Amino acid sequence: MADTPISALPAASTLGVGDVVPVVQGGVTKRATLSQLPKPVVTKADVGLDQVSNTSDANKPVSVAQAAALASKADFPTGGVNGQMLVKSGTTTAWATAGGSGSTVSIVDNGDGTGTLTGATTSSGGGTGGPFTLGTTKPTASNSGAGVVRGYPTGTGGTLTGNQTFTSGTTTGKIINGNVTLSGTAQLMDCIVHGYLIMNSSSNIAENCVIDGYLTAPTGHTWLVDTSNATQGGRAQIRYSTIVGRVTSYFLNGIGKRNFYAYRCDVSGVVDTLRVEPAAAGGVGNVLVEGCFTHEMQWCSPDPTHSDNMSHDDGCQLRGGTDVTLTGNTIWGNWSPTVGSTGRPATAQNLSCIMLTPDIDQIVVTCDRNWFDYGVDIVNGGDSNLTAASTATFTGNRFGRNYTRYPLNLSGAETRTVSGNVFEDDGSPVPVH
Repeated sequence: MADTPISALPAASTLGVGDVVPVVQGGVTKRATLSQLPKPVVTKADVGLDQVSNTSDANKPVSVAQAAALASKADFPTGGVNGQMLVKSGTTTAWATAGGSGSTVSIVDNGDGTGTLTGATTSSGGGTGGPFTLGTTKPTASNSGAGVVRGYPTGTGGTLTGNQTFTSGTTTGKIINGNVTLSGTAQLMDCIVHGYLIMNSSSNIAENCVIDGYLTAPTGHTWLVDTSNATQGGRAQIRYSTIVGRVTSYFLNGIGKRNFYAYRCDVSGVVDTLRVEPAAAGGVGNVLVEGCFTHEMQWCSPDPTHSDNMSHDDGCQLRGGTDVTLTGNTIWGNWSPTVGSTGRPATAQNLSCIMLTPDIDQIVVTCDRNWFDYGVDIVNGGDSNLTAASTATFTGNRFGRNYTRYPLNLSGAETRTVSGNVFEDDGSPVPVH
């Protein structure tokens, strides 16, 4: 390219390494090939890449802040079943089952690596219940029982005939013409049971079900939902379900006897809607009942189990046991107009909303922010042999006026805490007899 004017030089992209080009160096025009030109030294910092390295993706470190955040997170626990969520309590994270979704919750330790969320403010889709705040929203027929958390069960999953036993998995949407026994980790969802439900494990859950015992006449004391053999250390759970007696029998009761958690259930048409009994003296009740509506019990006569030949009906009878808590429920001690024997007395007899009868062992019970009504005594602990070994706590409860003797009758021998109980109609304090 000797003696070629600069204007006539080819484009740089066409130059070869050996081609000579004019350069200016120290004010003097010289000729040089591309390979002879000085190579500029450019650092990463010169082009704004001083923070970039060629570390492989697998070996790239996280930031100090990221490392600290990751170190603070709990290990993911194994296990868990459908419907549970992860909750953290202190340094422990475990699977827990929520009574609803919301922000105002506490965690009850089930003693088996799981916890139960209680006291939830709930607003569940698909059902008719609407928002519900435990202890503030009064449980009624419209916000309790099946159809609240989601659609009322209709048996779209088919029909099973005869007694059924489930040890694992979730049985959904069935009509079951017979008794159902759950054990292991089995769950029952959106089912109609024309029989009794026996729950033998603290891992068992029944939700949005109807239990009516309709096809089975009891021959001995029977519970529509029987948790008598539920494993100690946890609680079998019955939630958003309707438990209703449809046959007349002085043997027929609602939910019992121990190691259960009932949440927003509707219980009616039985002799005792709730009953707590420890397995033996010195045993625990281990019962938590929240947001339920229990009402309209059946009067039965003849009843050979009682000397006066008639049933003795209670919204909740406690025959002993520790760790029993009733919170935010509506519990009535009244008779059903449709189920039971004919010819019942015109005035209440052998009726109470809460009956404290420690004939198996002494009782430790807490009743907080409930709605109580109906009965000879609404709360009757004065006709029993309560002693200082029993503890009765009644706080913030609201009482109706439908009683014939006393609203709150305690023996005086028990250890008691009583405060903030008022009549629902005018807010006046409830006297203790």
